[in-house]
Amino acid sequence: MPRRRRVREVVIQVLYQLDLHPDAPWSAIKQLVGSRLNHESELTQFAYRLIRGVEARRDEIDQRITETATHWHIRRLAAMDRAILRLATYEILSEETPGKVAINEAIELAKRFSTAQSAPFVNGVLDCILKTAGEPVGSSSRSERQSSDDSAQIDGSAQLDGKGDAAVAADRGDSDEDSDKPQMTDPETQTPTTH
Repeated sequence: MPRRRRVREVVIQVLYQLDLHPDAPWSAIKQLVGSRLNHESELTQFAYRLIRGVEARRDEIDQRITETATHWHIRRLAAMDRAILRLATYEILSEETPGKVAINEAIELAKRFSTAQSAPFVNGVLDCILKTAGEPVGSSSRSERQSSDDSAQIDGSAQLDGKGDAAVAADRGDSDEDSDKPQMTDPETQTPTTH
């Protein structure tokens, strides 16, 4: 497995935990990252930079995801999907990683750590974010282009790309009775849970 992919795996696990336990001390995060990455300085520093970057820009990242994932508020997304989307969106916006690489890495993470519908959903959302990365959050030109472009609408039933080879037809597991509860995926067992 490529070294940076291993770092991203650890980072999304940390982001998942921070989503559930936002008051986790930095010392615990450093211990987890260090142990998972065998205390390799280059890898741990890359992981810390990604974690700090996502957390510092979390509001902006969440707003971009919410604007792009039509009909999906950030809190309704599975916790692991949120972590994957946040990491990849940060990498796209920070231009630290080429956009297509960030998307491909996120798709692989979704395949490994989330549900069957997650990989095409993540792909569609991130592709739209990449296309609008240079625009300010909430810009009207962004909204107008998104509403006029069928391939840009990601709503759980729309096609995720212009070719129609990746469509999400399921409601992603939410029912009316638990729509206020976010669906989460356990990173170790990869099974959906609702809390």
